[in-house]
Amino acid sequence: MQNFLPFFAYLLRFYLTSSSSRAIISDAEYTHSWKTGSGVNPSAKSINLLRSNLPHDTPAPQRTASKALISCSICDGTIRTGNGRGAFVGRELRNKTVGVIGTGSIGSATIKLLLAFGCRILAYSRTERNEVKAAGVEYTSLDHLLQESDIVTLHIPLNQQTHHLINADKIALMKPTATLINTARGNICDIDAVASALKNNKIAGAAFDVFETEPPLPQAHPLLNTPNTICIPHIGYATREAFDIRADIVFDNVRKFIQM
Repeated sequence: MQNFLPFFAYLLRFYLTSSSSRAIISDAEYTHSWKTGSGVNPSAKSINLLRSNLPHDTPAPQRTASKALISCSICDGTIRTGNGRGAFVGRELRNKTVGVIGTGSIGSATIKLLLAFGCRILAYSRTERNEVKAAGVEYTSLDHLLQESDIVTLHIPLNQQTHHLINADKIALMKPTATLINTARGNICDIDAVASALKNNKIAGAAFDVFETEPPLPQAHPLLNTPNTICIPHIGYATREAFDIRADIVFDNVRKFIQM
């Protein structure tokens, strides 16, 4: 298999321009699948498939994207429609309660940024991290987090347990002044429920980098026709530096597979 390494190099550089890149290589004993992003396909467990991904992926751009979306969800489009600031007055992050759902590598990195802005952090996660607790973060139930938070930001994988985790019942628990941020996976939220909540002033704003399918979205998509919404085309991870990091990690995964 070592003779294939130059081909892998070419292949990876090509595939790494895609947010959902996947490839499979095989020999007589093993089949190895790798993807250039976080998360894995659970169905691979049943077909004797060695899997690797980027478990730490590129948290720096993603956490920055989440912070930027928090800051801009009400202002988007004002200049484009020929308006100025008018009577608009923003809100500071300082002293706001931010609910972070998922405290893996990206969620934890987001927490560090938010703490630097003086936020109070509530967290909900399958696994509670001691280093997150040591930073002064309070782990709590999902319902309590939604009830108390001024901003809710999602950093969890999509699976059977998290599909539509944020649905109409959960959104009803949120403050009418709250903002919902999703830079994780689109189907973690019930998109129709989010759109309805925005149209009926049940929450104040939403910002999405991810959707049920990869953009482009149809013009009739619910979030493209709601107020106080930012939609960006799944670019939270997409920086030149992040792609270099992703390439290094994937190359390392391939080398480990070849040396097995």
